[in-house]
Amino acid sequence: MNHLLGDLERLRPVGLSVLVTENVPDPVPLALDGLHYPVRVFANASPKGFGANHNAAFVHCATPVYCVVNPDIRLNADPFPRLIEALSSKEVGVVGPLVRSPAGAVEDSARRFPTAASLLRKLFEEKAGPDY
Repeated sequence: MNHLLGDLERLRPVGLSVLVTENVPDPVPLALDGLHYPVRVFANASPKGFGANHNAAFVHCATPVYCVVNPDIRLNADPFPRLIEALSSKEVGVVGPLVRSPAGAVEDSARRFPTAASLLRKLFEEKAGPDY
C-alpha cells in the first residue's frame, strides 16, 4: 500500500482523496505523514469480501467519480485524466486502465458483460485472448 501512496504523492492527481480499507491487520504501518491529499482509513472488525469492502468505502465517497484500486498496483503516470475523460461519454458507465504485469505483458483484467452464448463458449472453447 505504501508504494501506491508514494506513487500518488509523486504524481499528485488533481482533486484526489483516498479511502483505505484495511480488511485484515497489516504488519506494515501506513506511511501517511506528509501526503498532499487526504486519506481516511477504515479498519474492518472482521474480514469482508471484495464487493462489501468497496460498497462500505463508497458510502464515504464525496467525489463525482470513484476508483477502485488494489493496494499492490504501481502507477508510472497519472491515469485519472484519461479515465475521467472517457467517462464523459453518455455511452460509458465504467472505465479501467490497461493493466500490465511487472514484465510488461498486458494482463487479462477486463470482461464484457456475460451473455448465455459467451458463457457457453467459455465452457467449450479454449481461450484465445483477452475478452475486450
